[in-house]
Amino acid sequence: MMMGESSGFPRRWDRRTVRLALLVALGVVLLLVSSWPVRRPAPAVPPVSSQAEPGTVHELLLYQQALSRELESILSLVQGAGLVRVQVTLAESPQNQLATNSATTTRQTEEGGGGGTHRQVQESTQDHRPVMTRSSSGLEAPVVTGVHAPAIKGVLVVAEGGANSRVRAELTRAVSTLLSLPTNRVKVLPMKAGD
Repeated sequence: MMMGESSGFPRRWDRRTVRLALLVALGVVLLLVSSWPVRRPAPAVPPVSSQAEPGTVHELLLYQQALSRELESILSLVQGAGLVRVQVTLAESPQNQLATNSATTTRQTEEGGGGGTHRQVQESTQDHRPVMTRSSSGLEAPVVTGVHAPAIKGVLVVAEGGANSRVRAELTRAVSTLLSLPTNRVKVLPMKAGD
């Protein structure tokens, strides 16, 4: 090749061309790196309990018994009450509050017609799905963020001092205050002799 001949490539690239080539190469490298499969450790999944599921009859009974025992211990301290037995009736089982993924989609359309009419339509949709976890054995379970205590239907109190009207009134007010119940949902009865 002679000195004046061209080989198809410029002998000296100007700075602008070099920068452009470097930017293109950098862009290609970034695209390759971003699509490269990355091995990430699997997220830790809490084990699925093999005990009774939340909201079952077993759990409801345990909650009722615990609440009744707590009331018995407190109400037996009321002056004149004596030995106290309590039965709490629940309206429903405890309700789990689940974590959810929420998505809202809004679409707005404007239409113009002949004669100067103009119409605007807006649609909005919401989607709420529970967040699920998967155990190592493949079982799926919803993620529970909290538990709502069940509503109390009524309370029956049987006390040794229940024959005394003052003691009945004090026990009724105590249960009403402790559980935020109206007094018509609390019944206090005297305990029969010998029990």
